[in-house]
Amino acid sequence: MNRVSVSPLRVFLFKREFVDVFHLRLAIGMAFDECYVNVIDQNDAGLRTACAAARSGRALPSLILFERMHREPRSVRALESIRNVPELRPLPIVILGDGEDPDAVLRAYQDGADAFVPLPQRASELPRIGRDVAQFWWERHLQKSA
Repeated sequence: MNRVSVSPLRVFLFKREFVDVFHLRLAIGMAFDECYVNVIDQNDAGLRTACAAARSGRALPSLILFERMHREPRSVRALESIRNVPELRPLPIVILGDGEDPDAVLRAYQDGADAFVPLPQRASELPRIGRDVAQFWWERHLQKSA
């Protein structure tokens, strides 16, 4: 897959503790010409900050990446909170989750995700995430323009 050209892609990455943020940013940056990734902790303070930024209209993201390894209540509430902010509601949400859990994909879609990308077991596999997110983004833009 070639690099995706958007001007620029802004991403909110709601992270827990499992994602290697440095390598994930690198992987996404390799897939897109210009990309800004704002890393936000999945806690009340992080959610308030993201919601306030969205409501103000400044640096509104194009895409939300949401790390979830387990369907813990706090993650479900965080995802619901994102979907309850009118400015964030129309944005696509990609769950980065446990690819070893056969029910993770179904649960992600039930909880309001637009796509599911399994997190790799090794850092060397992180570039795949960038390609998968780029593929989702590209297909979504093609559908909108058709």
